[in-house]
Amino acid sequence: MNRSADLIPIIRRHLAAPPHQLPGRLRWLRLMLGLRRGLDQICQVLTSGWLISLAGSVCLSLLLWFLGPLFTLGGARPFDGEGPRLGGVLGIMVA
Repeated sequence: MNRSADLIPIIRRHLAAPPHQLPGRLRWLRLMLGLRRGLDQICQVLTSGWLISLAGSVCLSLLLWFLGPLFTLGGARPFDGEGPRLGGVLGIMVA
């Protein structure tokens, strides 16, 4: 008979026990499995499309706000004042 197949119910029973009743190695295994699930959830949120597009919009808005007055178009400075820059930032956020 397969020895690892015999150990699976024992490990499951031990992992269902309260942490203070676990042997040292199984306590470590339970901790690592919990950390892995938490890291997977964090990575899933960080790589989600809405968060990436939000970060890109914020970066573009910051570039427009701080570098907008340096932008010239035919001798005119369209983002020289705060009003046009605010309009541009709102346009980026809406789009």
